[in-house]
Amino acid sequence: MIYLWVVSILWAFSFSFIKGELTGLPSSFVAMVRMAIALLVFIPFFRPEVFKDKITLKLFGIGALQFGFMYLLYIQSFQYLQAHEVALFTITTPFFVTLLYDFFDKKIRINHLIWVCVCIVGSAVITFSELTRSNFWLGFFLLQLSNFCFALGQVLYKRLFENEKQDQKKAFVPMYFGALCVTMGLSLWNNSMTGFEVTQRQWLILLYLGVLPSGLGFFLWNKGAVTVSSGTLAIMNNMKIPLAIIVAVLLFGEHTNFVRLVVGGSIIVLSLILNEKKPLKSSY
Repeated sequence: MIYLWVVSILWAFSFSFIKGELTGLPSSFVAMVRMAIALLVFIPFFRPEVFKDKITLKLFGIGALQFGFMYLLYIQSFQYLQAHEVALFTITTPFFVTLLYDFFDKKIRINHLIWVCVCIVGSAVITFSELTRSNFWLGFFLLQLSNFCFALGQVLYKRLFENEKQDQKKAFVPMYFGALCVTMGLSLWNNSMTGFEVTQRQWLILLYLGVLPSGLGFFLWNKGAVTVSSGTLAIMNNMKIPLAIIVAVLLFGEHTNFVRLVVGGSIIVLSLILNEKKPLKSSY
């Protein structure tokens, strides 16, 4: 589970960097550059003969969904939401992860659902705020579609590699290539490759995001996802929320209610601890 904690910390900084520095750039361009950089990071590990054609095709599709479509929707939501709000409204991802995993297994893990619900209650405590701002619900809807893509990609990857013993580093080239095809295709389709200028500072931020939160982050997250229960995976999807709020408030000057942050964050941590201690006893 250490992989999931490391990535949660990495991702906590991403929200504020995107909102503060990159919202003037087309979302498809930002997503495309991040995926291109992530792909370059993992190309040295790729061996085409390692995976069968069927598995490679599955990895291509998972990457297109989990990273490509997810990023396009996620980055676009920053046009309508503040950085800490984007972090906050990923609270539905645990629901998607748990329900999708159970859907494929054709069973319901009662204790996982209970602690995921407790986790979401903790997140909701933090998110309570005015919801009447113009275009707020459009940003919220885009983010929910992004959450669903990310959750489904995690579940499909976890199910694939629970039974596949190959080196997972080699899996990420077809995954990032799938994501790059999606983001590049949209960039070409809506002509978002021109008509704007990228500053040196923005290039440096894109390089950071592509190498660490995207490249290394997604690899460690999916690798960690294979080793934990679906309930723990669902809950860890929300650990970035209080971390991202702390970064947005302390380092980037955004505002939030610290009492709700402490209370909600404590509930999230408690749900994770109890989920790890309580063994799975009943399923239907």
